[in-house]
Amino acid sequence: MLPHPDGDGSQSIVWCCEPERAKAIETLDLREVEQAMAETFGDRLGRFVVKEKLKGYPLYQSLDPKPVNGRIVNVGNAAQTLHPVAGQGLNLGIRDVATLAHCLRDWIAYPHRDPARTLGIYQNLRARDRQGTVKLTDLMSRAFTTGWAPVEHAAGLGLWALDAIEPLRAHWQGI
Repeated sequence: MLPHPDGDGSQSIVWCCEPERAKAIETLDLREVEQAMAETFGDRLGRFVVKEKLKGYPLYQSLDPKPVNGRIVNVGNAAQTLHPVAGQGLNLGIRDVATLAHCLRDWIAYPHRDPARTLGIYQNLRARDRQGTVKLTDLMSRAFTTGWAPVEHAAGLGLWALDAIEPLRAHWQGI
């Protein structure tokens, strides 16, 4: 669940499911969608009131192996596309930008220099985090869709722990 852009206290929801189920859900009217959400999520998030028709978007994963091309640097979704699990795409994009800004600080002071070395350092610094986060979000999405209740519940418990246990939350927020 994400804050809705209208800013009226509404929430947007990212509901990941099999493509066949997504197509079926898209055909439902608003009240039927509310019912489907209640059946799927229960009442732990409260009662859902759907204000507009759902839109389906096929998910895919991509990782640009070389996000630096000359003086062009791809960051965020331009450099990698992740499964929308736990907001990690946004977090990864923020880390991309922060690292790029840090790497470019000396070059900005001396812009007549060739930035190739600096951008190479940036690319090397970001490689491990980018690859790890792509793999982690893929693993998480697979864990939630195994169809095997013990694995899916364990994955949910893991997310709950990351939210509820301060040292764990602090560790993952700092990455």
